[in-house]
Amino acid sequence: MKLKDLFSPVLFIVLGIAFLLVSLWLWLSKSENAKAIKTKYKLGGMILSLSFFTTACNPPIVTCYDPLPPSNTVFSSQLFNGELSSGDTIFMQIFEPTYGYFSYNFTDSLKNNELQKGMIQKSADSIHYIIPVTYSESYNGLVYVNIYGESTNEAKMKELIFTGTFQLNEVQN
Repeated sequence: MKLKDLFSPVLFIVLGIAFLLVSLWLWLSKSENAKAIKTKYKLGGMILSLSFFTTACNPPIVTCYDPLPPSNTVFSSQLFNGELSSGDTIFMQIFEPTYGYFSYNFTDSLKNNELQKGMIQKSADSIHYIIPVTYSESYNGLVYVNIYGESTNEAKMKELIFTGTFQLNEVQN
């Protein structure tokens, strides 16, 4: 235990008792003693100043509230190691989108071959976004999904905002 961890509570207890005694002195003198008023203000100021320094030097306080995610944050349970096949649809939400359009591309696990690319479609409810998985060649394995913000309805793929993965399974006939 550090000396300051022991010293701080003792100092606050002493200052608190002194503040209560001066308050009692002030009450007994019917608030007419200028020296008691001055002493009470000084003790109150010390308590407030020291309480500020004890909280300012500690790490940030953890609260129950989750902070808001940054703009363009992508939420999709399917894009975190889910399993999909050709013909499936990826549903996602984008929190506070700052781009008018979004594009995507799928690459293999080595990121050498682009398997599929295109523009992300908005669903009918305008809250969700949709990517149809239409890759038709035989490929089984991990697929990287990159999502880009676009200013026009054209897949230029310049502003990467998200990367996720899923397992692509070949459709069995």
